[in-house]
Amino acid sequence: MELDADIPPRQGQRCAGGPAGLNPSERPPPMAPTKTRAVVLKVLPYRESSYILHLFTESHGMVHGVARGMRTARGQRFLERGFLTELLLYVKAHRDLHTLGSIQVLQFWPATRAALVRSAVRDVAFELVLASIRVTDPHPELFAFFEDLLGDIETRPERAVYPFVLWRFYLQYAAMMGFGLDLERCVQCGTDTAGRVAYVNTTRGGVECDRCARTRAPSNRIEPDTGRLLAGKTGMEGARGRLSGEDAQRITGLLAGHCRYHFDIRAESKALEFLAGVVGE
Repeated sequence: MELDADIPPRQGQRCAGGPAGLNPSERPPPMAPTKTRAVVLKVLPYRESSYILHLFTESHGMVHGVARGMRTARGQRFLERGFLTELLLYVKAHRDLHTLGSIQVLQFWPATRAALVRSAVRDVAFELVLASIRVTDPHPELFAFFEDLLGDIETRPERAVYPFVLWRFYLQYAAMMGFGLDLERCVQCGTDTAGRVAYVNTTRGGVECDRCARTRAPSNRIEPDTGRLLAGKTGMEGARGRLSGEDAQRITGLLAGHCRYHFDIRAESKALEFLAGVVGE
């Protein structure tokens, strides 16, 4: 379905805050629209009939834009968080809020919308993305990663979506952003920790072996089977039955804590608190 969200700026229209008194011939022409795919990360009502959308786009990375005239008189939504779209993006220089038009929904992930655990895992991921990406730069590999993540949340068995799809999101996203968690060698002595008990050292971005661990707190402990799973040495199949709900939440907290520390996120995760309540029921 196609939703006409806006019209392009008029030729020669001066941007607010731009230099005053320029002749029309001296004013920079508006940028041509870019057709791009985008993941909807957040939707905010704007005025009577519009939305402000927080998007991760294939062409420009993180973008905030206005989609006008998309809310009905009854307040029904045409766009929701998590939708994969294709749209026209009118980028305005030196602006934080851009113009969106001709929005077409490519995928709305019906199973995710209908399942509380699936949508909660998606929201945890999106909350982290919104808090950690602060600049607008093209990153097509990251866009492809988000698209694959949404596909996994939609199609994997629910017992795999939480916790394993979420765990792999934390690990892969942190690595793509330059803060990978090294699970295979002790950060103190370099000993191979594969197949051994290890303890997460968040500040060092890795794990410590049993001999080097300054604190052997149970909350930081990674059992050998879990370590192999996190490192991608074993598959998800059958792993959920060997993992208690308490351990699943503990490991989730460790990985979330690693990301929050290295992305310098101070606020607690409301989405993660909600997910913990859902899976703990």
